[in-house]
Amino acid sequence: MSFNLFAAQMLLLASSWALADIQNTPVPVRTMAFSKLATVIGKSAPAMVISLNDTTISAEINAPILEIRHEVGDVVDKNTILAKLECDDYHIAHRQKIAVQKRLKSQKILAEQRLKRARQLENTNNISAEQLDQRNAELYALLARREEQKAIVELALRTITKCSIRAPFRGAVTQRLAQTGAMAMHDQPMFQLVDTDNVEISARIRPTAINDLQSAETIKFEFDGEYYPVSLRAIVPAVDTDSRDQEIRLTFIGIKTRPGIRGRLQWQSGQRVLPARVFVRRNKQIGVFIAREGFAHFTSVKDALAGRNSTASLPSDTAIIVEGHAGLQDGDPIKRKSE
Repeated sequence: MSFNLFAAQMLLLASSWALADIQNTPVPVRTMAFSKLATVIGKSAPAMVISLNDTTISAEINAPILEIRHEVGDVVDKNTILAKLECDDYHIAHRQKIAVQKRLKSQKILAEQRLKRARQLENTNNISAEQLDQRNAELYALLARREEQKAIVELALRTITKCSIRAPFRGAVTQRLAQTGAMAMHDQPMFQLVDTDNVEISARIRPTAINDLQSAETIKFEFDGEYYPVSLRAIVPAVDTDSRDQEIRLTFIGIKTRPGIRGRLQWQSGQRVLPARVFVRRNKQIGVFIAREGFAHFTSVKDALAGRNSTASLPSDTAIIVEGHAGLQDGDPIKRKSE
């Protein structure tokens, strides 16, 4: 073997040893835990606070308006009298019906006495069966008329209670639709009352955001820099044909705000986003390198896009390689600079 050939072989062998040594040298990298590196996706949607009771209070009888006791802006408790009607005619009618009821009571006593005497005469055969039946029928007819009159008296008394227009719930008077001295007619609107206690939030979001909202750890309603914790109560099971949105209803947790306020619903998506700088392309796939047991392992990320922040789902303690990953290959030995 010539000296030149021997020298060439030795040079090639030395190069191979040097290459092997380079390949086995751990690449210095810097890592960061997925939980610290990934950011939360914040989402929001316009929303409005609505009252569950926004009611028109109407008169239930025909009568002149005697007195208006509350004005627009007043907050009233349940059963508070809002207005009083002039009801002398209804009181007179009530007394008339009571008089009829008393007369029927007297007639009942008389019919009972006549029936008692008829039964005594029956024992001595001094009255016919037909006459006895007639006495029975008279008493039963009076009993029926008395029950009927009792209902008539109760109805008259109930009508009198309608002379006071009362609030059906605690709320704020937002409109006054009647005037003192005017004639109130049956079903005529007199007040608009809004329930300020029983309120909830209505918002419309894309159906694709429903799952994120359901899995969100916290949801808040924001208005004028103030944040109110809320919870999802219901998802309306229908999509609006025009907007393609779906309505959701939420309730306040603790402090509430006023009905009619428009703000924004804010929540954090269950998805996490990794920055574009950690993504690399290997074997026609885009993913990240993770550090495990002294080696770099390429992990593809579904739907990731090169050069863009992309969502990823990995265990929170996964060590993502954030520096030194540009030239890495799957399985390369690594040495961490810091965590």
